[in-house]
Amino acid sequence: MKTYQQIIKETTASVIAGSKTPERALADTIYKWRDKGITPVLIDKGGHEWSLEGYTRTVIDTTSNRAFQAVRNTAAADNGIDTFVMSSHAACRPACAPIQGKTVTTRLTGFTAPESGEWFEPLDNHGYKEPSGTFGINCHHMMWPYIPGVNTNDQEQFDPQESIERYKWQQKQRGLERKVREFKRNEDLANQLDDDVGRMKYGLDKRKYQSALRKLVNDHDFLARDYGREKVYGPASERATYKVKNESAKVLKEYDTIASNLGKYAPKSLSEYSKMKYTNRREANVYTTIANSNKSNLKTVKQRESAIETYLNFKKHDVNISDHALEQYVYHSRCKNGQLNYNFNTIINNHSNPANYRDKKDGRLIHFYNRLALIEEVDGRIVTITKLDKPKGRWESID
Repeated sequence: MKTYQQIIKETTASVIAGSKTPERALADTIYKWRDKGITPVLIDKGGHEWSLEGYTRTVIDTTSNRAFQAVRNTAAADNGIDTFVMSSHAACRPACAPIQGKTVTTRLTGFTAPESGEWFEPLDNHGYKEPSGTFGINCHHMMWPYIPGVNTNDQEQFDPQESIERYKWQQKQRGLERKVREFKRNEDLANQLDDDVGRMKYGLDKRKYQSALRKLVNDHDFLARDYGREKVYGPASERATYKVKNESAKVLKEYDTIASNLGKYAPKSLSEYSKMKYTNRREANVYTTIANSNKSNLKTVKQRESAIETYLNFKKHDVNISDHALEQYVYHSRCKNGQLNYNFNTIINNHSNPANYRDKKDGRLIHFYNRLALIEEVDGRIVTITKLDKPKGRWESID
């Protein structure tokens, strides 16, 4: 605890003194903590986990802002001033939104100044200095001494509800930035372990969240991409290390099962299967389900090869079928006495007809023709194949 406190005091002081930028102080703090063996994951009083980057940035920003504000507050108090004007931002937390850009006071009750007719709102009504309140943790507002009748409020005014809505989008950006850092850290760990599976998975995950960040910023002109918030300084935690190793072992086990059970249709290498798993998860699920199936007519390699061949044929005919539906098709295509229930062409013909029912319970569409029902998700994927004499009661007809 003493080591932690000493390092954070030194680096925060260097920001306040102006000898370091916040970004430089952030990096130096994390490197010093790491060298002293401080864990890469910190736990707060509420039991929430913080990364070194997130926690250090919060402490440095909040402490620096409070120190600069304390200087202004002391100067105001020395001159008997308890009235201020507050800065304003396009996006701000709910506690600040109603009073940002307005005249405020540190008095317990608000008042109208006789000199100017301006209303001074008491800060205590807005969680003043509480963690989630005005001038709390991560609050970047400032306030300057303001003398009624002498000073003029020239702060930009924002609609409170619009500011809160923008704040929500800003918090989504922060969440995406945390995800980018997490997957960057895991990707680095996979590289250290020379783990092809981890490299593929976490590299794709990282790019997915970077793409989401890019779209979010492009869609909202009040947001800006901050690459410093996506940068990784600290090492991966023990939990992350376990997660990466466990994921790799899981994928290796899946690949071994597929390689031994799917014959000529098995991916040629672990790397090829990893690429399928993390770029086309649904197709990987089909291969995994068929390889692990214990159905009576999916027990031999030849039978499983035939099932994958059927899946690929469906794909050629633009029939998107799930792993569960494919297993159903193979298992139920014939009755116990050997009589054919339905075949490949039956499914193709049924699917070519428009959906004529909708399930009122979950909104799924149904192609119900010749006592055969193909039930599909809203994305067009066939998830169930079943024989019925008549439509179910909760199905509503589509004209």
